Amino acid sequence: MKKFIAALMTAAMFFTSFGTVYAADKEYLTENEVCDILLSAADDYNANVTEEDILQGYDLDENEYVTRAQALVMLKRAFGDIPELKGGKLFAASGLDSYSDVSKGENTELDAALSAGISAGTGNDNFSPNAYITKEQLDRFIQRTYSVFGTNKKDDFYYTINKDRLENATFPPGYTTVGGIYDIRVEMDQRLSDMLKEIASSEAEKGSDEEKIKTVYNNFLNFNARNEQGYEPIKLYLDELEAVSNMDELTDFVIKAYKETGFTDICFYPTVDTLDSTKYITYFDYPCANFDVSVYNGGNDKLKNAYLKYVSRLLELVGEDEASAEKKAQICFEAEKQYAESSLKPEEYYDHEKTYNIYSLQELDDIFTEIDLQKLFDCFDLKSSDRIQVPDKGLMYKNAELFKNENIDTVKTLLKVSMLQYFANYLSEDFTQASDEFTKESTGTDETVSTDVKAVEIVTSMLSDYVGKVYAKRYDSPEANADVKNIIEQIRDVYRQRIESLDWMSDTTKEKAIKKLNNIKVKVGSPEKWKDILAGFELKSFADGGSFFQNFTAVQRAGWKYILSREGTTVDNTEWISAPYIVNAFYNPTANDITITAAILADPIYSSDMSYEEKLGGVGYVCAHEMSHAFDSNGAQYDENGNVNDWWTKEDKEAFQKLCTDVVEFYRGSEWAPGILVNPELTLTENIADMGAASCLTAIGEKHENFDFKKMYESLARAWAISMTRETMLYYHEADPHSPSVLRINKVLQSVDKFYDVYNINPGDGMYIAKENRARIW
Repeated sequence: MKKFIAALMTAAMFFTSFGTVYAADKEYLTENEVCDILLSAADDYNANVTEEDILQGYDLDENEYVTRAQALVMLKRAFGDIPELKGGKLFAASGLDSYSDVSKGENTELDAALSAGISAGTGNDNFSPNAYITKEQLDRFIQRTYSVFGTNKKDDFYYTINKDRLENATFPPGYTTVGGIYDIRVEMDQRLSDMLKEIASSEAEKGSDEEKIKTVYNNFLNFNARNEQGYEPIKLYLDELEAVSNMDELTDFVIKAYKETGFTDICFYPTVDTLDSTKYITYFDYPCANFDVSVYNGGNDKLKNAYLKYVSRLLELVGEDEASAEKKAQICFEAEKQYAESSLKPEEYYDHEKTYNIYSLQELDDIFTEIDLQKLFDCFDLKSSDRIQVPDKGLMYKNAELFKNENIDTVKTLLKVSMLQYFANYLSEDFTQASDEFTKESTGTDETVSTDVKAVEIVTSMLSDYVGKVYAKRYDSPEANADVKNIIEQIRDVYRQRIESLDWMSDTTKEKAIKKLNNIKVKVGSPEKWKDILAGFELKSFADGGSFFQNFTAVQRAGWKYILSREGTTVDNTEWISAPYIVNAFYNPTANDITITAAILADPIYSSDMSYEEKLGGVGYVCAHEMSHAFDSNGAQYDENGNVNDWWTKEDKEAFQKLCTDVVEFYRGSEWAPGILVNPELTLTENIADMGAASCLTAIGEKHENFDFKKMYESLARAWAISMTRETMLYYHEADPHSPSVLRINKVLQSVDKFYDVYNINPGDGMYIAKENRARIW
């Protein structure tokens, strides 16, 4: 009894120790308002709760403001016992230990509420317990509570459908993301590992694809030979770089390293010309930051510190003492910060006007006053120097500012670190271990992936087409491909009808949109023809005088030869942009085509045993999403032939841009996880594609009698039952144009009117958004 009284007194003191402040500004909520909101929100979870239960132990004036701490405890009382966090939910949560301004043990009810996975801070590791609660903040606490419970589809569809999957999610060693489509990737790693092991242990015909795979695979696993070499394969280059004293010598070094190893940080090469996608244009590439600008300005200290430690370790492994290594790591970080601050924002790379900047080689040479770009250009054996595309003017000018004799030591440090990162996985094990430690510390994992998985990652990255060809022979399914192509044509038909019925687009623009839709090419499964970029290059085993490092540099040089050979040729749009074993799907705007790989056609995305509705919710969503990209804020810049070409009327373009703004605002304030907000400008293109896909699939369902919408929507939710570590979320929310899986389900379905009818969602339900506030375009 004494303990109970003491706890009650603590609560009473906590709620009443801030003085009495009365409501004058409706931005903050009063005691009466908080109680009313909580009683309504908790009705389905704690039906018998009363206002007295919520306010037990103290007596506040009904017009008194409520603090964030008070509101959180009141919420916990309203909902009763909040379920314990498990699995993926636990990994994503921000708990009591996250806050520097709340002392554990001062208030047990607050401790419990802060540990329940429904809180998030106000910045700088603060919870701000004494700040007054706003309606937006309370709504967010409530929505997180719905997610933690995961028992009512009408309050949180995604977390309810996937409750067991998310709460029982486990992370295999080294994986930071699991569930849904990512489980297919885990299974694919195992399938590829088994395939590579079989090839490596079998006899292979000389010159065959299998022989190349066998050589690289066995050389990767020959750790004794690799460790004996240490960093000897790159020592010559490091010594030569150390001896560089000016930009002329640096240019010579860059050219030599490129010709002998394929490594370069500043280069020219042909890429598809977005104004005429049948041709190539010369592209100028130069150093950039490794992370988003926020990381360099204190937005993710865990990642920053892990990176500095990693760079220092790499430098120590090639002979730098600890003090020198740490100093150079900091120099590198500060230079990258300048790059990041000079670069376009991630979402701005979708703006063609900002990325299609044309210069002549002479103009570039005049900008880079102390490095000989003409000499560098010549080493790539290119002829087209009158029109060179520069993707980011601000970053280019920052490089020109940095590449001067007065900054030679900084440039050398950047180049050295870049070279070490580039070659780290192809040297001795201690370099790989340094990479592993960085991965663990930056992604929140305790282990790294197995050696078998690393072998898969390395071999597939080096021999993509060769592994892909063998994989396709074994696993590509013509029956599955035909089934998916049939679904794609159903999607195309419905999209055509939806475009024709748009009330915001003129007939003139509709005609051109349908022309583009009709011209979208479809690639499903695997390519019909394969590249042989290693023709003329030899991969040798250690026993035959080769090495893993030699294998890698041969592949890089072969890759450069192939890329540079494209200059002056017609773009071949029959080439695939992905290997068939990659678990993904793509829309390529310059080819106006979609690619659905063989690997992604697995449960929960696709199975021949699925019902029609389940297939639509799985692979149908993937295909409709990719087709929608043809008409997102980026794809809409391209015409039916894959050229950037303004095919819109002025009025229609303005209407479309207004609808895009509506989508941005529709997602603004949405979360990856408590305290990690989505960037609605960065995710705009993917959000448009998600919403377009869901609307299209719903329209397909409406064409069928007795169609089971619940089965389709729930199949869709299961396909994206994804869990990831909080550290991974913190990285992706700054860099990934996709919204998190919870929004790819909940937010998307909240824009679909039919969804409300199917699940009888009404005002007061967590999933409800008023019809006039639902964003939609296609």
